Amino acid sequence: MQQSLLVERFKLAFHHEQKEMPVYELTVGEKGPKIKESAPDAALAPEEPWAGPKFSMGKDGYPEFPAGRGGLAGLNGHYRWTAVDLSMQEIAKTLSYHLGRPVVDATGLKGKYDIDITWSIDLAWTLEMSGRRDPIPEIPDNGPSGPTLIHAVQDELGLKLNATKGRGDIVVVDHVEKVQIEN
Repeated sequence: MQQSLLVERFKLAFHHEQKEMPVYELTVGEKGPKIKESAPDAALAPEEPWAGPKFSMGKDGYPEFPAGRGGLAGLNGHYRWTAVDLSMQEIAKTLSYHLGRPVVDATGLKGKYDIDITWSIDLAWTLEMSGRRDPIPEIPDNGPSGPTLIHAVQDELGLKLNATKGRGDIVVVDHVEKVQIEN
């Protein structure tokens, strides 16, 4: 729907290409996977479309979801991802988004899995890497002090992210028109 709107409104024309780029290859760790296979009837309570997941902050500083609920949420650099019935492709896609580069599934795992993973990010580093040169706001004392996402994947899921080169999908914009917006 959004794609159609962009094509109609801005005369957007684009195509996909495969390009050699830095990727992460997701493999099974040395001690085997720690993720649990989902029960055949596994499901979380449905969420309202377009609404963020409901959560509160736990005593450990990480988000907690109500019983029977899941999602991915973060506050003050502490993140939690709780989900059920996920394929390795779905896990790789979400990891790609949060790691900023494609994650290629090379685990060979074919089932559906439940996950509950927590990690921390350094907010000051993230702001600096995003190009912000203003003074970095004060980070609360209870700021990040946990594992990075890469370490959490290894320690909590029993999987490993190997930095390598591989083929990734990119979107190439062929044409776009400037649009006059009237008030």
